Amino acid sequence: MPGVERRVDRRYPMVLQVRWPENPDQWPDCTENLSRGGLFVQTEMSAQVGQPVRLELSFPDLLAPLEISAQVTWVRRASPGVPAGIGVRMAEGAPDARAYLERLSSAAERGPGGKPKRTEPYRMIIVDDSRLCLELFQDAVRAAEDLAPGERRLIDVRVALRAQAALEMLRERPADLVMTDLQMPGMNGIELIREIRALSAEPRPHIVAVSGFSGPRDREDAIAAGADACIGKPAKLVDIASTVRALLAL
Repeated sequence: MPGVERRVDRRYPMVLQVRWPENPDQWPDCTENLSRGGLFVQTEMSAQVGQPVRLELSFPDLLAPLEISAQVTWVRRASPGVPAGIGVRMAEGAPDARAYLERLSSAAERGPGGKPKRTEPYRMIIVDDSRLCLELFQDAVRAAEDLAPGERRLIDVRVALRAQAALEMLRERPADLVMTDLQMPGMNGIELIREIRALSAEPRPHIVAVSGFSGPRDREDAIAAGADACIGKPAKLVDIASTVRALLAL
């Protein structure tokens, strides 16, 4: 039946950037999950089951872009709280792309695979003017760590209710990852991202913008300011967790 998902391989939640080579001016989309043979892309692009598509997968500063030829296997229409998207299967005769998804799927299946090769936890700052959101995002970070009982924390999390407070934290001690809301009183998230990128502190932190984006322009502004990834609100905790794990290479 057209448009009905036929799940063949196990799916793993993972957020990767998706660009469309045939429409380079379109704002980048992102994956919702992937499997060993295909993936699901959150996109407003119009598509039909059986349609061939070309897409470019990457994760800024982490995974090099790879162009993939695929075929649309099902289409999900947008509904309240659920974004539109398309499921695609790899085209036959694409060994490089299949190997790429195989490696990513295997890594997701194994999980962190051990402690990171460093002597101290990764440093992360979460910025949001909502205390509830701060608590939820901290829960997502703990899920990203995927620790066995008794293991030490892999991520040292600090929180800030205001952008200015986050900047002061960064001036005192650099961070590896900053997750920030965009709509905040006073200095907003876009301004915060620009200020962070203007700092000379090392390491250069990854930045994730988490917000109720009102349109593509908000995402464009966040990326232009220096964000590495964007996650829309309401956000799935699994999306946040998988993004944190990918950026910190856990």
